[in-house]
Amino acid sequence: MLKYEKRLHDLSMFALCYMPIEQYFIEKLRDGFIQELKHRSVALQFRTCRELIKATQALKASMSEGQ
Repeated sequence: MLKYEKRLHDLSMFALCYMPIEQYFIEKLRDGFIQELKHRSVALQFRTCRELIKATQALKASMSEGQ
């Protein structure tokens, strides 16, 4: 997940005029998640990508513990 976030961030540097707001970046980052994480994180509201990453890591850890 962090690898994906870094790649998306790196590529976004080439398209700054197309990525004007943090919310757009959050949506694109969420789109790259596996289906189960995407569904669980959609109901949550995030102001920054860092908040989304931390919450998703916690969700992923809890999913791993449940298996």
